[in-house]
Amino acid sequence: MSDPQLYFINNVVNGVNLLEVMKDHGCGKFIFSSTAATFGEPEYTPIDEQHDQNPINAYGESKLMFEKILDWYHFAYGFKFNAFRYFNAAGASEKLGEDHRNESHLIPIVLKTALNVQHGRSAEGLKVFGRNYPTEDGTCVRDYIHVVDLAKAHILALQNLDVHPNAKYNMGNGKGFSVLQVKTFLSCVGAVGETTVHHREKDFDILDLTDVDFAQIICQRHCAAHQRCCGDSCNCGQCNSRSRRQEARLSDQDNLLSRQQIGDAS
Repeated sequence: MSDPQLYFINNVVNGVNLLEVMKDHGCGKFIFSSTAATFGEPEYTPIDEQHDQNPINAYGESKLMFEKILDWYHFAYGFKFNAFRYFNAAGASEKLGEDHRNESHLIPIVLKTALNVQHGRSAEGLKVFGRNYPTEDGTCVRDYIHVVDLAKAHILALQNLDVHPNAKYNMGNGKGFSVLQVKTFLSCVGAVGETTVHHREKDFDILDLTDVDFAQIICQRHCAAHQRCCGDSCNCGQCNSRSRRQEARLSDQDNLLSRQQIGDAS
């Protein structure tokens, strides 16, 4: 991590500033998006809410610091809060999905790789960081939660504050899936090759959570979360790809028309 101050400024300094403004205006309810990175290297899996929190990076440390600040604001000023420790938020709505400039999340990377192969932009396969983990297929296992489920959780948390005014919840599906399993689920877009490279430093083999009550409320158990995450991301990715191609064609047409008009004027 090259610039830890960004996390401490955003999550701690700006967080306290926000709490102070809320306190001054009599607003004492807070839903905090925390992270499973507060746990650090798992001592056991699945991870429950009582697992020790020993973050190994500035991102997790800054989130844990703000969780503790919320505890103090609860005890001192009567703030009511719920903190959600996200595991791996994934998926998409009908129109909105992940589209980062520098992508680091598995599902959109697989989709982008497949679409590049499909449209002849690149034949490079998916980089799999390590195949020697103590998992079923040798690749890392992660727990995924659908972004729509997370949105529902935030709404339900507002109703939960009076009953549990300082609660902290792990937010995931309760079951992890490996890199290769996710790749297989995303075959809806097209076949993707793979290249195994050396595993990254401090990549844990398994990071999933226990099936907690609050997650049960908001997760749609009739359809496996990983399939929904992959399927919705797939649909959104294909839709966005078509939109970008249409925008590119329109842009080319506009440029051609402009050149013709310039030529006519001269």
